[in-house]
Amino acid sequence: MEDYEADDLRCCSAKAKRRPDLTFVPLERRALVQSRIEVIENYLENPSGDVQEAIKAANKLGLSISSFYRLVRNWRSHGDARQLAGSGAKSKPFAKRVFGDEAFIAEAIAFLPSAGTVEQDMEAIAALAVDRGVAIRSLSALRKEIRRLRPEYDQLSVPGDMVIARTAIEMPVQFGSRIAMPVAIVVAETATARILSIQLQEAAKGPNDYVEALLATLAIGNLNPGSKGASSLTLGGIASEDHSSLKTELANVGLRVTNEIKRGRLAANEWVSRRLRSLDLKSHPRLAHQKAGRRDMVPNSDLDAPVTLERAQSVVNSRIKFALNGATIEIATDETALISVLTDLLKRG
Repeated sequence: MEDYEADDLRCCSAKAKRRPDLTFVPLERRALVQSRIEVIENYLENPSGDVQEAIKAANKLGLSISSFYRLVRNWRSHGDARQLAGSGAKSKPFAKRVFGDEAFIAEAIAFLPSAGTVEQDMEAIAALAVDRGVAIRSLSALRKEIRRLRPEYDQLSVPGDMVIARTAIEMPVQFGSRIAMPVAIVVAETATARILSIQLQEAAKGPNDYVEALLATLAIGNLNPGSKGASSLTLGGIASEDHSSLKTELANVGLRVTNEIKRGRLAANEWVSRRLRSLDLKSHPRLAHQKAGRRDMVPNSDLDAPVTLERAQSVVNSRIKFALNGATIEIATDETALISVLTDLLKRG
C-alpha cells in the first residue's frame, strides 16, 4: 500500500517547483509551512520510489507517514499553502450538536415583535420555554438560531454607503516589550462588504483615526472621488468620541456622516469585524476600545513568534489587494476638496 502511494504521488514529479503564496497563511504558521514546502518539494524531486525517503521526510517534519502523504497530496493537487498549516492528520468525525428546539424557536419568533433585539428575543423565548416546559440546551445555539431566523439582525445599524470602524486583529505584534493584538481601522463598502483598507496601530487614538483611514484609502487608490458614488459614511466608535468636526467638514464636501445606532442591528465595529472573515482575519471589536493590556497575547510556542507592526500591515495589505483584484469604488466628492478637509482636520488634532 505504501509503495503504491509513494509511486502515485511521484508521478509527474518533474513538474517545476511552484513559488508558494503565503498571503493567507497565519503569520505564526508561515515558518512551519515554508519548511514543509521545502521538504515536500525535495521529496517530489527525487526520482526514487523508496518509501524510506518518505519516512525520513516525515520524521524530519515530525509527522506520521500517513500525515506526510496527505500533505504531499494536498500540495501536488492544489498548491495551496494554507492546506499545509494544519497537523496533516485526517479530520476526525465528530457528533453534530443536537439542538431539537428549532421548531419551538421558530414558532416563538413568529409571535415576537419584529423591532426587537437578539437579547430581547432570547429573554422572551427563555421565558416561554419555562412556561411550556421546553429545555433550551444551549444559549449560544439559541442565539445562532435567532440570527438565522432574523437575518435583519446581521445588518448594519445605519447602512451608509461606506463604513469606517475599529476592531482588534488577532495577530501577535511586537510593541516594545509587549506582544499584543493591533487595533485596526477598517474602511469597507456596505453594499458589497468589500474591505477597502485596514490601518494597523497600537491603540485607538480618537476621531482622527477615521481621518487617517480615509486618507490612506485614497492614497492606495481603492477609493476614487468623482461626480457619483458613495455619499454617506457610517462610523464605528464609542459614545465618548466627538465626531462633530468630522461630520461638519465632510458635509461641506458632500459626504453625510452618521454614527447613530438602531437597536436590534449591528454596530459598525461588529459589522466590520464579521466582514474581515473574508480575509481570514479573526478580530475582536470590543477589545479595540479597551485598555492595551486586554489585547496582550502570550505565545503558545516558538511558532507564535511575534512580528513587527510593519510586517503585519504588509500582510493585511496583501490580502486586501488579492480580494479586491483591482476593483475600486467611487465616492461622490471632489478629490482636492476632500484631501484638503481631511488634512486640515489632522492639523487641528
